[in-house]
Amino acid sequence: MPDAVTQSRASSLRKRMTPPEARLWTCLKGRAVGGLKFRRQHPVGSYILDFYCAEVKLAVEIDGSGHQHPDQATMMITETHG
Repeated sequence: MPDAVTQSRASSLRKRMTPPEARLWTCLKGRAVGGLKFRRQHPVGSYILDFYCAEVKLAVEIDGSGHQHPDQATMMITETHG
């Protein structure tokens, strides 16, 4: 469960998306892709996913140097699912 700081950060990031995030969001919002609902800047533990679809458990990360770390996905999965 995300803490209050992570929740607040996610809310702030939703208000100031990067240009690539904004372009992708125009394609994902409103169940435009296969009828699936995507959330933007979705907190998972201490991490914030750029986009997340709970129905198919799909996380989409599109930019940022923080995504370069090879173990980040493993850490996210472990933190989320134990």
